[in-house]
Amino acid sequence: MSSLDAEDRELMLRFLHERWDEGGRDIQGWEKAVKPILDKYYPHADGQPRYYGTPVWPVVVCLLGLWVPFLLGTWFGSQGYGKTFFVLLWLICTGVIYFCSRSIAEQRNQPYVRWSAIESQRSKIASEFVREAQSMLGQFIRDDAERKRLKAAEEFERRQVRGLGPIQECTPRQAERLAALWMQHMGESDAVVSQATRDGGIDVESSNFVAEVKHHAKPVGPVPVRSLHGVAMSRGKVGVFFSRRGYTASSVEFARDAGLLLFTYNPEAGTLRGLTKVSEYALENGLSSVFRRVSESE
Repeated sequence: MSSLDAEDRELMLRFLHERWDEGGRDIQGWEKAVKPILDKYYPHADGQPRYYGTPVWPVVVCLLGLWVPFLLGTWFGSQGYGKTFFVLLWLICTGVIYFCSRSIAEQRNQPYVRWSAIESQRSKIASEFVREAQSMLGQFIRDDAERKRLKAAEEFERRQVRGLGPIQECTPRQAERLAALWMQHMGESDAVVSQATRDGGIDVESSNFVAEVKHHAKPVGPVPVRSLHGVAMSRGKVGVFFSRRGYTASSVEFARDAGLLLFTYNPEAGTLRGLTKVSEYALENGLSSVFRRVSESE
């Protein structure tokens, strides 16, 4: 059964929160935190009382003074008191003095005995405090990991645009319409599907953006990405690329350097995900904010 009550656990939680806010993931400094709890249950004066050990001087005197009874026996031998009598008498007197001294030492040690008993109880409570604090800290760490996991999941979910789909067995033309809807969802209300039907051209266009959609089974290589960037530059707009199967590493690297927006989409799930920082920024803040940043940088 725990010796700590609700008030004690409140102090413990306060200590753990303070350590957590300081960046500590341990219970360093617990001695200071547990002191008010110890003083509440088992207060004692500061400082350890002196301990008085069992006296040894009577034994020493007895051994060093054994010549005394022999001397007395010699003196009083003529009166019938032999050396044995005086040796026994000497030992008896020494024993009486020893036990009297021991009794006095025990009396003088009472403050130390009480202090030791209190200190023992304080140690038990301190150990219980440490054990429960470590358990709570472990729960803190698990809860923090779970919060981070949920936050990461929410962040991933936030970066995906839902509600535009799902579309089963999506055709390339439907993918272009879906891309136009996504651009409208991100603030380009005038985004429309281009009238051109050949795959190498611009598929969606708005006042500030031109987009190409690749509804292919393989990742998009750098050639289409470079081509889109050239068309976007010639028209004074920003290029946006939509791919079903992602991009090669060289395509992503070129897009990052050129400031192109790369998205991967899943029509069956109705999701859209940004592949570069500027794409993620567009999902969070809208395409118009991206165009303003590009215009200001120029």
